[in-house]
Amino acid sequence: MKLLRLLAALPKIAYFTRGAVVRALIVLSGGKCEANLRVEKGFRLRQGFHPGLSIGRDVYLGRNTTIDCLPGARLEIGDNVTLTEGCFISCCEAVTIGRNSLIGEYCSIRDANHDFSDLERPICEQAMLPDSISIGEDIWIGRGSAILSGVTIGTGAVIGANSVVTRSIPSHAVAFGAPAKVKGSRLEP
Repeated sequence: MKLLRLLAALPKIAYFTRGAVVRALIVLSGGKCEANLRVEKGFRLRQGFHPGLSIGRDVYLGRNTTIDCLPGARLEIGDNVTLTEGCFISCCEAVTIGRNSLIGEYCSIRDANHDFSDLERPICEQAMLPDSISIGEDIWIGRGSAILSGVTIGTGAVIGANSVVTRSIPSHAVAFGAPAKVKGSRLEP
């Protein structure tokens, strides 16, 4: 019976251990990371550890989550944030996620777009056009949503699954669609 309980606890022990290692590397690189970071298998930090990373207390990074935060850019994740399986955050300038926020599976948060104005050069050779993203506190972003550059999502907002957020969303709004549009408010009865 004890052996079964130990075997059942191994995945939890593993993600706390991965979290402790990632936390130590962030802090050693000059970044900030609070206690109780939990990291599932497959987490990737594509640009490495650097001072622009700031992760709060009790953060969960789900399986196959990728953070692509360029050196010189700033990523701030508040306390008690959950990034579930397959989330992708691309940070060329600044991305902020407020505390107590839930980010559903396979969401994409990208603070830059490719310039494609020069028809003489391939798009992949043109500059990135960064514009910071600010996601407030107590946010729920549904599975498969894309949050694009320059967007602010106000405190307490809900973004429906598979939405593409191209414009800012006010606090306590319920928005969904492609592009996402405000369809209601959590403040209404």
